[in-house]
Amino acid sequence: MAIDLDGPSWMDDVGALRSTVDDLGVPVLVERSRSGDRAHLWIVFSRPLPARDARRLASLLLTLAMQRRSIAMSSYDRLFPNQDSMPRGGFGNLIALPPQRERRADGCTVFLDGALEPYPDQWLYLAGVPRMDADRVHEMAAEAHRSGRTLVLVHRRPLAEQWAQRLSEFLGLDAGAFGSPATSPGSSGIDVAMVQTLVRRDDLESAATATSSSTSAITSRHSRSNGCCAISPPATSPG
Repeated sequence: MAIDLDGPSWMDDVGALRSTVDDLGVPVLVERSRSGDRAHLWIVFSRPLPARDARRLASLLLTLAMQRRSIAMSSYDRLFPNQDSMPRGGFGNLIALPPQRERRADGCTVFLDGALEPYPDQWLYLAGVPRMDADRVHEMAAEAHRSGRTLVLVHRRPLAEQWAQRLSEFLGLDAGAFGSPATSPGSSGIDVAMVQTLVRRDDLESAATATSSSTSAITSRHSRSNGCCAISPPATSPG
């Protein structure tokens, strides 16, 4: 599982996510990507698990980081895998695995410590990386799905409209059943919003909290969570 951060704020957003996952006891690896101006946050699991659970976990971490640190997470680009399932015969998603020999000399495609500096011995670091227990992933993903609203975050208005239309068709609901944290929550329990909408709000944390009708604990170690879960937009073709 990988969270792709791409943009000028990627270092700050990595810090926010690291603080959140440390509180939850979720092990992550931070890699400076090949371009040098973005990062991948990797979560390694103890065994294969459904993409849906992995994506719900990553989406939960993004949402909690936004709430706790009151940041926009504007560098967030996408999750890998990009979707919960593949059509028969599909090839899935492509992401370059580190390390890449030529770029390592420039400090890219390497794993970073808490100060965002490369670990001196990359292989020694990887040898000691803990794997997240797949049963706990399923527990957190299921609880996030049961206890809170779903917040769909996209970067462009056409994508927001596309999400609302597809959700309406899939769930058999009127488009008016989907709300927005910028206005009012929808009756369906699903809200659709653009990242820029939350960025412009004076109180980002209040905007995120407004998407939840009740407070619930995902685990005892993060009882401050309101159960809100953000999910990434549908995969789009390159360019």
